[in-house]
Amino acid sequence: MVTSTWAISEAALTDAENAEAFLAGIPEFSETLHPTPGGRNWRWLFATGDGTGALVARDATGAAIAHYGLFRLPYRAGDREVVAAVASQLAVAPSYRKTPLALDLSSRLYAAARTNGIAFVTGLANRAGLLEFHKAFGFRDIGEVPVFAKPISLRSAARAALSSGALRAVSPLLRAADVAWRAMLGAAGSHGVRLDRVERFDDAMAATAVHIARRHRYHARRDSAGILNERFFGNETREYACYALTAGAGLAGFVVLRSMEMKGFRTLAIVDASFDFDDRRIARGVLSAVTAMALEADAELVAMLTNSAALGRRLRENYFMRAPESFRLVVLPRDPSLGLASSRLEDWFVTWMEHDYV
Repeated sequence: MVTSTWAISEAALTDAENAEAFLAGIPEFSETLHPTPGGRNWRWLFATGDGTGALVARDATGAAIAHYGLFRLPYRAGDREVVAAVASQLAVAPSYRKTPLALDLSSRLYAAARTNGIAFVTGLANRAGLLEFHKAFGFRDIGEVPVFAKPISLRSAARAALSSGALRAVSPLLRAADVAWRAMLGAAGSHGVRLDRVERFDDAMAATAVHIARRHRYHARRDSAGILNERFFGNETREYACYALTAGAGLAGFVVLRSMEMKGFRTLAIVDASFDFDDRRIARGVLSAVTAMALEADAELVAMLTNSAALGRRLRENYFMRAPESFRLVVLPRDPSLGLASSRLEDWFVTWMEHDYV
């Protein structure tokens, strides 16, 4: 019988491996979170100097029964540089889900954020019940952030949409359509845009984030090479591929990619991008180059998460469709002067930059 007694404390850096093992055993995370050497992924998310931004709950025997964390993300709110925290990896052992443990854990985590220099807490909610859970703690539901997907393999897309019988019936047609589709995708030109892989971001690449700042009041900071390098090169287990975009003779922006499994598809994820989203030629060149990489890597899908209306238009023009998957951007305001409580979705720019898994 489960008792209602537990002890909640800040997770130590030495808890990294055990925390990852616990999370991997939770049904909601079992397919996406996998232990990394030395708990490297967990440490990258939650380490803050000598401490961490994560809490763990233990039962009377000392076994972990719940986890919740905040990973810090430098943000720009209007003309101010602040530190936001992204709510991450809330996990409660199934046998404790009818107790107040999740409420206790969350209350303590959000209270700790107030004393740790966090300007606001944000998150991308898509698990059942999670949106209402956040709203109960005072989070504002800013709006829906869609996932855009471009099929590279029509057979793989059909496999997800059709019954096995229907799939067998249309299989000959699908094979022919797949060959034609992939040939069309492969024939797309560069439109004068070149992608060059880089091993580090520099100040010139970071300066292209001015395009995002011109459009949006609230966004993760990309105007610092140090911030970008920590986000995309700070954890070797993620294996991000980062590219500088050149259009003509000049630097036009950057794009970050990651090959991974997503919803059962071999996916090339566009994790983040910075360029002038109003420029159709640059967008077409970038997305054509990414598609060519997906074809070469035998990916089944290219996918990107974004709420940007301008970027969404460019994606749709280049054969991306809104996927069934979407997220809700939630924000817990702290400082009234930031104007978060009255903000609208179009004030924000969100990609998988804010996500703890992609």
